[in-house]
Order: sequence, then C-alpha cells, then structure tokens
Amino acid sequence: MKPSRLRLIVPVIAILCSTFAVPPLRAETFQARIGRLFTDVSGGRIEEAVEEELTKDPGRVEVWLELAADRKSRGDLAGAVPAYEKALALRDDWKVDTALALALEQLGRFPEAENRLEALDSRHPDDPEVLWGLAASGSSRPAGKA
Repeated sequence: MKPSRLRLIVPVIAILCSTFAVPPLRAETFQARIGRLFTDVSGGRIEEAVEEELTKDPGRVEVWLELAADRKSRGDLAGAVPAYEKALALRDDWKVDTALALALEQLGRFPEAENRLEALDSRHPDDPEVLWGLAASGSSRPAGKA
C-alpha cells in the first residue's frame, strides 16, 4: 500500500473507531443493579440479588435494609422483621428501630412494638411515626408528654 493511502486510511479508521466504539464494560454496582431491578418491577429478582450480596458481605447494613424494604413492599412483614433486626444488630439507628416497631405492630406483636415505641418516644418525643405507632397501639403517653 502506498504511503499516501496509508496516511488517509489511518485517520478514517480512527474516526470510525471513535464513532462506533463500544463503551468499556463496567461492573454494575449493587445499588445500580437493585435500582434497575426495581424499575423492571422484578420483586423476586430483587430479593435474589440482595441475598446474593449478603452472602458476599453480610456485614453491610444497607443491604439488610434493602432486604427489609423489599419484603415490606411486597407485604412480607414477617420477613422484613428479621432483616430490620439484623440491621439494628450491626448499627444502632432509631429510624430503623421505628420501622421495626411499626412492622411488629402491623403483625400484631403489640407488646414488642409498644416496648420499642415507648423507648423511642423517650428519645424522640415529637417524631410523627413514633407518635402514630403509639396511638395505633393504644398506648397512653405519661402525663406532660402530650
């Protein structure tokens, strides 16, 4: 091939390669994968992905919370409770404790729910979810807290 043709072909090839280049393959993050599955309305596949992630790293609080949220969204409160409990065992978080108490209440486990809600009320007396849970459970607040 003549050098003049080679000088013309190289830029053309470069332009074609950059125009039709395939983006580099990247590992999909766990959050991106869950988001994609959620938008695809793949409830069962979300739980599979979360459980797979938990086998890799069972110490990730966010993954336990994702599992609890997925189960709760599908109406599986009995399955959400252990996931909330595991998340709380890994990291104390009053919002997660509130979600756990409300799930317990919805399951009819009133004494457990009320104990948690009363403890939460002493630390967060103005939180609407805690107050709602206390009202729903029929718990009466001590005088002066209303």
